[in-house]
Amino acid sequence: MCLEIEKLFGLPSRQTRELKTQLRCTIGRIALLRRKHQVQCAMERDDIAHLLLQTETHRAFRRAEQVVKEQKMLDIYNLVEMDCNRIIGKALLFDQQMDCPDELFEAVSGLIYAAPRCGDLPELRKVRHIFTDKYGKDFIMKCGFDPQVIEMFSRKVSIESMKSVTMQIAYEQGIKLDIAELVLPYNAEENLNVEVRNEIINKSSSDKIHPVKLINMEKEEEERRGLLHDNNSDENMKNVDDKLKRKTTLSFGKRVGVSVRTRRSGNG
Repeated sequence: MCLEIEKLFGLPSRQTRELKTQLRCTIGRIALLRRKHQVQCAMERDDIAHLLLQTETHRAFRRAEQVVKEQKMLDIYNLVEMDCNRIIGKALLFDQQMDCPDELFEAVSGLIYAAPRCGDLPELRKVRHIFTDKYGKDFIMKCGFDPQVIEMFSRKVSIESMKSVTMQIAYEQGIKLDIAELVLPYNAEENLNVEVRNEIINKSSSDKIHPVKLINMEKEEEERRGLLHDNNSDENMKNVDDKLKRKTTLSFGKRVGVSVRTRRSGNG
């Protein structure tokens, strides 16, 4: 009876009303998250500008990766918000047609793809369930996704985008920057990270190193590379090794002290 009345007066169905409610909640949540990421992105850009002015160009280039990630999130929010508004504006088409309307297929596909990848937008998972109930799981599996959307959700940050951000900030600050001097050391360091990790993994598999110890080895190696990155002289390299040795000795001493106190308490 209710369905007949809704069709007679051109009212949206209960499922469509629930869909519009979830989409409006998504838009409201995006507004809050967008401000958060805009502030974070602005802070990161200010830090990069400060590092460039202090001639810390290598550190500035590495920080550009976080700026690119923040900008990606803002682009994702803009895309999701646009798709939500398109569906809300033409939601009655879902009740008028048995299949997904062609003019909304791209927006529906975009939200279906974003739902499991946007953990900070839980309403999208409910939207995905609504589309699954309405069109079936086969429709969800057959949805085609734009390669640009897939690239937008990718966690990988290209060096070209990092170069673009760094050069843009340097231009805003009136700093002349040779980007080639930044990219080559960055590539070399990334290759070194891969080689060191593979070496540690191979050693752990042959010597059966405990996983916790493996993680500590990786952290110490990262700390050593970070300190060496800022201090390149032979004297500073020696200081770095001495610092790591003292850290290891102190850690061992703490464990021995705990063991001795435990034994004494047991004997007492």
